[in-house]
Amino acid sequence: MAAFGLTAVFWNYRARQHRVFILSFALFSTLATVPGFYFRPHYFLVMLPAVSLLAGVGISAAYEYLQDRNLSPAVTLIPIAFFALSYLVALQGQRRYLFQMNPLQVNRQMHAKHGFPEAVAVADYIRDRSSAQDRIAVLGSEPEIYFYSGRRSATGYIYMYPLMEDQPFAFQMRSSMIHEIETAQPKFVVFVDNQLSWGWGPDWDGSDLRMNIFNWVRRYVDAHYDLTAEVPIDSASYNVWGAPCRYYIFQRK
Repeated sequence: MAAFGLTAVFWNYRARQHRVFILSFALFSTLATVPGFYFRPHYFLVMLPAVSLLAGVGISAAYEYLQDRNLSPAVTLIPIAFFALSYLVALQGQRRYLFQMNPLQVNRQMHAKHGFPEAVAVADYIRDRSSAQDRIAVLGSEPEIYFYSGRRSATGYIYMYPLMEDQPFAFQMRSSMIHEIETAQPKFVVFVDNQLSWGWGPDWDGSDLRMNIFNWVRRYVDAHYDLTAEVPIDSASYNVWGAPCRYYIFQRK
């Protein structure tokens, strides 16, 4: 429907009047998915408004085209019937998400083993035992903990992925994060024992320089923090050593 609507700006009078906006909106919505050349599924969400608009233009243009030719009502209503059928098919395909599952179940289904629901419990624990002025550090790629807890980060590095990638600035970024955390002395440190939050691969071993950050974590928390809580992540989730994944919450001594 959207593709058909894209052609309508050249032959439908009303669509042609707005073709600059329609084509520009579609073009820049598409370009918004391109930076970085990573095409993960949720990146295409920025295209949905433009796609929806084009689909509406296509249905409207087809209806007007048939109506202008004084065809029978049954024929002129074909585009609308096609849209209604497409809408119902989409509802049928998404019925479990829309009508049967609660938000937690949807999250488990779409993001299995990531531990997003458990991050809320971690944030609640920290918020109840700290003040708004306290800093925290999350060693993992879970910035939602900062948001839910209402606490500021002790470091500018709220994602670990760039620090663990095989790229020329990774060592410098790891060193910078370590320095920022040691300087800020956060009240709480959360260590995310889940490879999905770090991006490490099965080919990594103890000789990989990227693993040194975990040696620092152990030394740092052993010297300055007490383990005060553990929050298990989805029971089906296991780390690279075969142990259940979990959040470890450390409080400064």
